[in-house]
Amino acid sequence: MDTAQIKALVEKALEDKILTLEEHGQIIDAVLSDGQISEEEEKILQELLERVASGEIDSQY
Repeated sequence: MDTAQIKALVEKALEDKILTLEEHGQIIDAVLSDGQISEEEEKILQELLERVASGEIDSQY
């Protein structure tokens, strides 16, 4: 999956400001689908973690 698709998946998952275990799994599966994590994919994941850590996004996992 390319980075634009991963970004879209993340944004769709976070529309309700809640990251569920299922959404988390889908995002990780998409990032790992080619067996590698690119710098841009790593940046997307880091931003997601920062949003959860700051309380902007609630996580249910």
